[in-house]
Amino acid sequence: MVIADPAAAEAEDDLAREAARGAEIDIFERRSAHLFFQLVARRYERGSLLITTNQIVTQWGTVFGDDGLAAAILDRLLHHSHTLMIQGESYRLRQIKKAGLLGRAPRHDD
Repeated sequence: MVIADPAAAEAEDDLAREAARGAEIDIFERRSAHLFFQLVARRYERGSLLITTNQIVTQWGTVFGDDGLAAAILDRLLHHSHTLMIQGESYRLRQIKKAGLLGRAPRHDD
């Protein structure tokens, strides 16, 4: 499950519950970033979090729209953490290339 509107989920007090179930949270706006910080702060030293991203941590200030908030989130996430950096071609991109779909013009059946 992806929580695309964290602000609405917070209003219903579902954010922490859904995240605990393994939901994904999309960060699109500053308000959502603050809610994500609250989730991280609640889980800090109390339970595990699994975070996946395609953004390097030095870009999180831009992603969250607030360098200070990004630093606070990273401070809690990286303390006692195990980080894995996976390099290489995306599995999905590799499958698309293998299927011959990348770079091909769309077909129009008449």
